[in-house]
Amino acid sequence: MTLKTNIALEGEELRFQMPEADDIISPENLSTIEFSLKAVPEKPDIASCKEVPGLVGLSKEEAESKLQEAGFKAGEILEKESSTSQGTVIGQLPSDGSLAAPGAAVDLIISKIISLKVPDFSGLSLEAAKALIEKSRLRLEGVKEKPSDKTPGIVLAQSLPPGSEVSVDTTIVLTVSIAVFKVPNLLGLELESAKQVIDKSGLLPGSIKEQLVSSGKPGIVLAQSLKPGAEVEKYSKIDLVVSAGKIGSVIEAPLNTFPETAAKKPVNKILSETASKLQPETTFKVSGETPSTAPLETQVKISAEPQVRTHAEPSVKLVPDIIGMPLEKAISLLGAQEIKAGTVSEAVSTAAAGTVISQNPGAGSMVNMSVPVNLTVSKKAPVTQLRSNTISRIKL
Repeated sequence: MTLKTNIALEGEELRFQMPEADDIISPENLSTIEFSLKAVPEKPDIASCKEVPGLVGLSKEEAESKLQEAGFKAGEILEKESSTSQGTVIGQLPSDGSLAAPGAAVDLIISKIISLKVPDFSGLSLEAAKALIEKSRLRLEGVKEKPSDKTPGIVLAQSLPPGSEVSVDTTIVLTVSIAVFKVPNLLGLELESAKQVIDKSGLLPGSIKEQLVSSGKPGIVLAQSLKPGAEVEKYSKIDLVVSAGKIGSVIEAPLNTFPETAAKKPVNKILSETASKLQPETTFKVSGETPSTAPLETQVKISAEPQVRTHAEPSVKLVPDIIGMPLEKAISLLGAQEIKAGTVSEAVSTAAAGTVISQNPGAGSMVNMSVPVNLTVSKKAPVTQLRSNTISRIKL
C-alpha cells in the first residue's frame, strides 16, 4: 500500500499529518510511504499444546517416527561432529518435555563421524600414550608386554599404523617394554643352591624331577627347561631334573638255613658255591662269623625267594650344555648324567685357561651311553720371545 502525506518531527517522535479534503498542498511537500497490512494470528490456547517427546539417543528414523506418533513433525535436520554412532540424535529443539502446538516442527541435530589420523605412540610412556589416545578420540583396547632392554613401560609397537586414517572411537592395542631377565646356568649345582639362584634372578622354580645316575651324589641339577642365557619375562618358571642316587638292586626276603651237611664246609667255600648259582648282582646276607675259624655249627642264611627292586638304566641320554664351565666341573656333570668324557684337546682362546670352549656332540643332542663327549678347553696364547741376537740387531 502507498500513501502520500506530510511528515513532521515532534521531539523524538515522527508524526504523519494526513491532508484534509480542502487543503492545498504542493506535491513536492508530500512524502510517499509504502507499507503492508496482515492479520495477526490468535495465540494458541496452552491447553491444546502437547509435550515434546525426548529424541536424544535415537536414530534419525526412530526420532521421526516418534514425532509423528506424538502429533509433531521433523523440522530442520543439522549434522554435528560427534563420537557417538553415525546418524544418532544428539540434540533437539524444542527440548524434551517442552510444550508445543500440535503439528509443530521439531528440529533435530544428528551426529556425524569423521576420520582421524592415528598418532605415533612409539617411545612414549604408557601414561602419556593413554592421554594421547583419549585426546585423539581413539579407544585403548589392551596393553601387551614384551621383554626389552629399554626402560620398562615404554611403548614399543601399536596395532594401528601411525598416520593411517580411522573413524572416531576405533580401538588400538599397545605393546610396552618390560625388564629383561636372563636365565642362569644351574647345571651342576645342588638343588638348594639352584633354588637360591633362581630366586635372585627374578624367576620361579617349576617342577622338579628325579633321575637315577650311575655315579655322583644325589640332589645335583642335571638339566633345566630354560636355556642358560635366554631372555625371558619376570617370574618365568624353570623346571629342573636332579640326580636321585645310584642305580642298583636290593634283595629283601626271609632268611633260610643251609642244610646241616653244607655247614660242615668252610663258610667262604659255601659262599663261593652258592654265589655261582645265584643271578648276577644278587646279594645275600650271612649270619655268624665269617672267618675260616668259625665253628662248624655256623648257619649261613640266604633268601629263598628274593624280591628284587631294579631300575633300568636308560640307553640314550641328553647331552648337557657344558660350554663355559671349568674342565673339572664339566667332567663331573657328564659323569652325573652317566655320559663319558672323551678326548680333551686345547685351543688358544680369550677365555680363562681350562674353560670348556666347545663340545662334540653338542648340547641338546641325544646320544647312546657308549658315545663319549669330546671337549676342547682354552689355553693361553704362547708368549713370543725375541732371540738375543735379534734384540742386538734391533738396538744397532
